[in-house]
Amino acid sequence: MESLLAYAFLLDVGLISSSNYTKYLNKLFGEASHDEFLLELQWCSSNIQKTTYLIFERAKTNEVNYHAFGESLMKLLKESYAQTDNLNDFSLKMISIYHKLPQELIQVEPFWSMSYAGEPLSWSPPDVEQTKEIYEKMFNFYQI
Repeated sequence: MESLLAYAFLLDVGLISSSNYTKYLNKLFGEASHDEFLLELQWCSSNIQKTTYLIFERAKTNEVNYHAFGESLMKLLKESYAQTDNLNDFSLKMISIYHKLPQELIQVEPFWSMSYAGEPLSWSPPDVEQTKEIYEKMFNFYQI
């Protein structure tokens, strides 16, 4: 559930494509084809809004391991960050994700960093290096 939730956040803001999400969902379904929730997601996988809604709602009603979720989310964000050519756009998407996080996470690192990492980009002159440093620290939070 935790990795699927991380995929939903990135899918919701456009940091991963629907084809990447579908590929991941197919992998999960192949491992657990008896899972009714995964089957439901398979049926609506072409409807991104419905898919993300179902995953977010499921996360509200099931216990989520926030450590495992954080690890998955940071791994996916790091991959997306490595492919971005627009740091401002990436930062805006981080804020969008931050505002959708469960209340238990919004003031806890590495999630809290999502709310302010892009702020140095608004300074005059923009401090791109500081933003990159914040993101790198955030992405590597779970690494020992």
